[in-house]
Amino acid sequence: MKLVTGLLIAIAALMPLTSLANGASGGRTLAPEIKCELPNGNVHMLPPLYCKMYDGKKVK
Repeated sequence: MKLVTGLLIAIAALMPLTSLANGASGGRTLAPEIKCELPNGNVHMLPPLYCKMYDGKKVK
């Protein structure tokens, strides 16, 4: 009985944490994403801060 109670308490304690990891923030990023060309030649949609961190260049 103690095992079942312990499991229920653990599950109840972890439930709010899972709601934070499932996109509850609406999928927003730091800023509007831009096309960024990385030093290896790949082009990705990234926030400007990440583009700068990865030494990328903004492309049109």
